[in-house]
Amino acid sequence: MSSLLEKKLKTQEIAKDFLIPFSVQGLILGIAGCVLTVPVIYIILKSNLRKLHSDLVMSGILCFNNLIISTSLFFTSIFILCGYNAIVYNDYLCDTQMITMTVPLVINSYIISLISFERCLLIVYNIKLSNLIYIVFTFTLFAIPMAFTFRGLIVDHTIISMTGVYAIASPAMSTKFPILAVYLGLGLISMVVVIASYINILVFRIAHLNQNRQNLNISKEEIFKQKLRIIFKSLLILFLFLFNHSGKLWMLFNDVVLKAPRTLLLDAITENLIIYSTITDVTLLLVMNIEIRKKFWNFFKLKSNE
Repeated sequence: MSSLLEKKLKTQEIAKDFLIPFSVQGLILGIAGCVLTVPVIYIILKSNLRKLHSDLVMSGILCFNNLIISTSLFFTSIFILCGYNAIVYNDYLCDTQMITMTVPLVINSYIISLISFERCLLIVYNIKLSNLIYIVFTFTLFAIPMAFTFRGLIVDHTIISMTGVYAIASPAMSTKFPILAVYLGLGLISMVVVIASYINILVFRIAHLNQNRQNLNISKEEIFKQKLRIIFKSLLILFLFLFNHSGKLWMLFNDVVLKAPRTLLLDAITENLIIYSTITDVTLLLVMNIEIRKKFWNFFKLKSNE
């Protein structure tokens, strides 16, 4: 028995009471993620591909990532529920899960921050940058984490988390190349960008409403209702983003800065926060993008009428 397999089996034994509950949850969230994501991908692909705007390209990559994450989570959970934890017994499947689930989960938070930044520039400052700029940034944010991950995999195989249900970078991978530090740095920037963007949008829209009330003589009650809608939408976006992406950041901060050993409790909490990304990331996209949201609901109405 190899030392890596022995280490994985010991980790799995510690987390044995969590495997089934996490796998059932992972199975449900994997299916839910696919159900939410596939229609959005269909809507984006049905658009005029020659005239795709940057927000659709960013949304498409985010949804593509989410579909891969949901599928990976689904099959990992199925294997565990069938009594075979594939990422424990097969090192290459463990590496594959790192590429198809763990890293895309991190990348999606970067893409959401870029979408938020684009919306802030357009709404608050009326600045529209070239589609090419956003597309280049999107592919860069996708390529950097993937490149560091592949470089790390040349050095060593991945290991499993304390909960035994997803792959993480091994000490050799993160020592040889600053994989976790890169994830953490980009994650912190993303969080600041999302928070700053939506606070700016919130302040601008409320100020714009106050100005409209004076110019168009709109009633106080109507202005109050519109303000509540704006505040609710902005806070909902921030809550959904922070709800699961803060879990990723805390885990990375714990590994890179505090250098504290992972505990089962910490890993269990962050695991719960992270896997909900399969539904929250697409929900965020639907809340942010009115056009996609309308087509999404029309898609289900059309299917129900057939």
